[in-house]
Amino acid sequence: MCVDREFTGVTEIGRTVAVGLVLVGLTVAAAGGGGSIAFAGVNGPTAEAGASEQSAGSFGAGAIVGSAAATTDGENETVPHRNPNEYTEDGDAVGLEAWLSEELTDRLAESASELERGDHESARELVGEDYQLRHAQYTDLAEASDADDADLFEDASDAQLELIAAAESYEELRAEYEQALEEGEEERARELARELEVEATNATEDGDELRELYDELEQETGEDFSETSERFDDVERALERDQAEIREAQFVETELSVEPDAENVSFAEPLVAEGELVTANGSAVADEAIRLDVGNGTTTAETDDDGAFEFEYRPTSEALSADELSVAYVPENESTYLGSETTVPVSIEQVEPTVTDLDVPAEVAYGEEIPVAGTLAVEDEPVDNVTLEAVLEEEAIGDVNVSNGSFDGSVELPASVSDGERELGVRLPFEAQALAETAATESVTVLETATELSINTTHVDDREVFVEGTVSTDEGEPVENESVQVRVGETVAPVTLDDEGAFNETVSAPAEAGGDVRVLVTYDGEGTSFAAADAEETVSLPGSDGGVVSSLPAWAWLFFGLLAVITAAGGVRRYRSGAAETGGTTGFGSGRSGSGHRLTGPDVTEALLSRAAEERSSGRPEAAVQTCYVATRRELASRIGVDEGLTHWEFYRRWRRDGTDDVDAILFDLTEAYERAAFDAANVSSEEADVALERTRHLLTVEPAAGADDAEPAAGADDVDRETETESI
Repeated sequence: MCVDREFTGVTEIGRTVAVGLVLVGLTVAAAGGGGSIAFAGVNGPTAEAGASEQSAGSFGAGAIVGSAAATTDGENETVPHRNPNEYTEDGDAVGLEAWLSEELTDRLAESASELERGDHESARELVGEDYQLRHAQYTDLAEASDADDADLFEDASDAQLELIAAAESYEELRAEYEQALEEGEEERARELARELEVEATNATEDGDELRELYDELEQETGEDFSETSERFDDVERALERDQAEIREAQFVETELSVEPDAENVSFAEPLVAEGELVTANGSAVADEAIRLDVGNGTTTAETDDDGAFEFEYRPTSEALSADELSVAYVPENESTYLGSETTVPVSIEQVEPTVTDLDVPAEVAYGEEIPVAGTLAVEDEPVDNVTLEAVLEEEAIGDVNVSNGSFDGSVELPASVSDGERELGVRLPFEAQALAETAATESVTVLETATELSINTTHVDDREVFVEGTVSTDEGEPVENESVQVRVGETVAPVTLDDEGAFNETVSAPAEAGGDVRVLVTYDGEGTSFAAADAEETVSLPGSDGGVVSSLPAWAWLFFGLLAVITAAGGVRRYRSGAAETGGTTGFGSGRSGSGHRLTGPDVTEALLSRAAEERSSGRPEAAVQTCYVATRRELASRIGVDEGLTHWEFYRRWRRDGTDDVDAILFDLTEAYERAAFDAANVSSEEADVALERTRHLLTVEPAAGADDAEPAAGADDVDRETETESI
C-alpha cells in the first residue's frame, strides 16, 4: 500500500507539472499574438479601387474635339477618358497639350474683350473655375513634356483677375464720386477723387505686369497675345483719360524740391535738409503742416509763407548701398493739393543699436502668450518704427513693433521648441542696413506639455489593417503636423498628423503574421515641447481564434504563465514536504483534509523575484526584466484597484494620477525597460536586468531570496494549507 500511495503522489506531481506546462504553452501562444484587445470578425472601411476614380487632371466629355478619336481596322473608335499622364507617346499627348494651350490663350483674350466692354463679371468668369480646370489638365501634360509655361498661364490669370478687380473698384468709386458731386458734397467728392487716384495707379501697375507676362507667354508657347495686350492698353488709356478729368477738376498739382546739408548720413548723424513746396504755376503752398515720406520712414514739417520748410530724418532700415533717398509730399485726403516727389543724394553709414531692459517670463509653455518688453536705442536716441523678431533658441517665433524706442508685445510659443532651459529674447534682423543687427536674450524654462494618443484599428482585407487616431495635448488642443510611427507586427509606417491632430493609414502586416497581431502607435515628441505618447491594440488576422483569451494584455499572459510554473513547483515542494511528514507514504492523493497554506501576495512576489534572478543568471536578461515588471505591476495594481486590461503605459499614467509620487520615477524606468524587453529583446543587457531587479526589490521592499525553489519550508508551515491558489492581478 505504501508503494501505491507513493505512486499516487508521483502521479499527482506529474499532473501538476503537466498542467503547468500546458498553461505555459498557452501563455507563449497568447503572447505571440501580441495580446491586448482582439477585434475578431469586425469589418473596417473597405479600400476604394483607385482605377475607378477619375483623377483631377482627367478630361471631361467634349473637352477635346476630334483629337480623342482613333482609327482601328478602318473604323472610328472613341478613346476612353484618361489621365493625361497615362497617354502614350503616339502623338496624342502633344496634340492635347497644344489644344489646351490654345484654349487657355483664347479664354484670356475673351476675358480682356469683356473687360474692355465693361462687363467685369463675364471677364472674371472666363478666367475663373473653368479656366483653372483646364489649367490643371494642362499642367499634368506640361510636367510630362517638361514644358515651363504652365506657371506663366497661372500667373497671367491671377494678374488678370487683379486688374479686373482694380477696374471694377475704380468704376464703383467713380459712381460714388459722381453722386457726391450731384448732391453738392464737395469734401466727400474730393476724398473719393483721391481714392480714385490710388485705384488708377493700381490698375496701371497691374496692366504693366500683365503685359510682361503676355510677352513671356508668347515667347514660351508661340501663341499670339498682341491683340489681348492691345485691349488692355485701351482699358488703361480710357481709365487715365477719366482720371485726368477728375484730377483737373479737384486738385492742384504741386512741385517739391529738397536740398540736404550733407550727403553722409546715419541714424546718429541724421539727414538734415531744406525744401520748398509750390504749385505747378509757382505759387507757394504756404503755412501748411505737411507729411513727408523719406526713404523707408515718415516725418513731418511745416511750410512758411514762401512754401519753404526744414526737416530731419534718421535712416533705420535703408540699405547701405543706397545712393539716394526718395522724399515725397503726401497731402491729406481732404486737401486740394496733389502729392509730388523728388530724391536727395546720400551715403549711409551703419550704427549699432542696443536692446535694454528686456523683460520676459521665467517659464513658458506651448500655446501660451509670452509677453516681451524692452527698449531699443542708439546711445540715448530712441529708435522708432522698426520691427524686432522675438526669438527662442535663435528661432523666430513672432514680431514686436518698436515705437519711440519702446516695445511691449506678446508672441505664442510654438511646438517646435524643445522643453528645458532655453534662451528667449529679441533680435533686429537687419543686414547691410543703416542699423546693424542686434539681439538680447534671457534664460527661460520651456515646460513640457502632456499629450494623449488614441487609436482605433480595424482589419480591412487579408493582411491589411486600417489604423486611425488622434494626438492632442492634455487640454484637448490638436498636435498638428507631427509624425507618428504606426507598427503592425513588424511592419512600421511613418504617418504625418493633419491640422486636427488626426491620422489614418492602411498598413500591411507581415506575410508570416497570423492570429492576434499587435498594433502599436508611438509619438516621440522629439524636437518639441510635447511629451511622448503611445497607444496599442491587437487586431485579429485570418487564422486567429479571436475569443476572450486574446483580450488580455501581454504582461498579464506573462504573469499567468509564470504563475503556472510557480504552481507546478509548489506542487513538487508540497509533495516532498508531505512525504517527509509521513515517512514517504503521504501524497496529493491521500485524501487528507487538513488545513492548507494559501500562496499569499508576498509569497507570489518573492517567487516572481526569485524567478527573475534565475533568468538573469541563466543569461536571459529580457525575461528577467519582464518578470520584474509583472511583480511590480501586480503589487501596484492592488494598491490603486485597477484591472488587467490596461497597457503598460496606460497603467503608468493611471498610477501617476491615482498613486503616490515617490513611486513614479521607478515605475517609469521599469515600464520603459519592460517595453524594450517585450518588443526589442536583443537590446536588453544584463546590467539593465540587474537594475530592474534592484529597483523592483527596493520598490516592493522584498529581500533577495536566500534559498532555491526547493528550500525547506519555514517552521510551522505544516499547519498551514498549501493549496496552490494565487491572488489575481
